[in-house]
Amino acid sequence: MPCLTTERISELTAELAAINDQLTAAKAAKLLAYGKPASYKLETGEGSQQVKNRSIAELREEIRFLEGEKRNIIGKLTGKGLTIVRVRR
Repeated sequence: MPCLTTERISELTAELAAINDQLTAAKAAKLLAYGKPASYKLETGEGSQQVKNRSIAELREEIRFLEGEKRNIIGKLTGKGLTIVRVRR
């Protein structure tokens, strides 16, 4: 019996696709963050709005985390991930 069932492969593939989407969004947000202020407040005569942008350091950390998750999933799909071994004597 193989370690990875077709259901598990489907789950891992779906996770990988979601992480790729998140990674693309985080990288795009990082590119947009360059040159923007960390926060600003817009006041009109009728109200105000406070906007806080994510810092580049936060975005770098998120990208680093997502890339690690991506490596883990690829490792599981290619058989290079953590495996469980049962030894009988």
